[in-house]
Amino acid sequence: ADGERGIGSWNMAIPEVREHKLQWITEACRTADWDGVELDWQRHPFHLPEHDGYRLRYTLTDLQRAVRRMTEELSVERGRPFYVAVRVATTLEACRRIGYDIDVWAREGLCDIVIGAGGSGTDPDTEVEAFKKLLDGTGIKLYAGYDTDGRQDSARLVPYKTWRDAWVRATAAGHWDRGVDGVYVFNWHSNEVGRRDLLTTIGSSETLEGTDKIYAALHRGPPAGSDLSAKGAYNDRIYGETAVVLYDTPSGQGPKFRVPIHDRVVDEAERGKIVGIQLEIEMEHWAPEDRILVTLDGTNLGDPQIRNAASEDPNDPSDVAENSWLVWDLEPTQADRGPHEVQVTLVVRDHRIRSPLVVAHVEIYVNYVR
Repeated sequence: ADGERGIGSWNMAIPEVREHKLQWITEACRTADWDGVELDWQRHPFHLPEHDGYRLRYTLTDLQRAVRRMTEELSVERGRPFYVAVRVATTLEACRRIGYDIDVWAREGLCDIVIGAGGSGTDPDTEVEAFKKLLDGTGIKLYAGYDTDGRQDSARLVPYKTWRDAWVRATAAGHWDRGVDGVYVFNWHSNEVGRRDLLTTIGSSETLEGTDKIYAALHRGPPAGSDLSAKGAYNDRIYGETAVVLYDTPSGQGPKFRVPIHDRVVDEAERGKIVGIQLEIEMEHWAPEDRILVTLDGTNLGDPQIRNAASEDPNDPSDVAENSWLVWDLEPTQADRGPHEVQVTLVVRDHRIRSPLVVAHVEIYVNYVR
């Protein structure tokens, strides 16, 4: 392994390493009458010396070709297909940086399923449109990957499980709406009870209809865990929009956050199925004298409710937490299906506070009649 990257992966540029991996994969594939094999490149997404991923990508492709050749031989022997799935990064740019030459893998048919997946504890989003365009006409299927989500355990205004389930459902609704062929879960550690309400709903657009959802701007925060985890996330969520420090801008234009909605909110509201829609923004180090301007699709939303998770939690002895949530009630027309853009601009920062004001999370809640 690269000395700076720890022992989570081996340097695949070394021919003997690739040969060893191929022998190990071949043995595993021949151990039983499997339907196929998954090459989980993303378990620890660093396989080449740092900064050399793109230039040495041909070495990962070399192993991918060798595995494909071996599985094709298995297919002939068994008289039926032997499928190859690859779990890779969520964006084509991240794939290039790590060394996954998805263009070549697709063109040469080196796999049957591509799974877009981040590192452990990251937002489960995939650059669906770009992958679909690349895979068009190849017969290769695209799956969206869902990893663990402990890093998202912020002090919200709803219980963590309530938030998590609605957030995953919204993400899955977006993936199906954008054209994925399937979904994939990793490290969920489920049994007949745990996450069952998610496992029985995220598998199709139909089972997601009428369920509460939380649509969120893509988050890129530091991963929880060891230094190895941090290094593994180096190329992960490179297009993440939160968390971001809110600086003063002479132009009066603060950062913008994309929050696409994939429910037909207006239609559902007209049918009496919607009970509430809120935009909620978590601000780190919020102080009483702070003032910000928030627009949704260019429209000024005015003054928000300012709420604090600690003061609303009867089990929290604190009266106030470091962060506050800014909340606006929305009309169905403001959150209908389609792209939406939230802009947050600093107007006044409390002069007594030295810590920066940070936009931590930007989320739109769509709640249905139960």
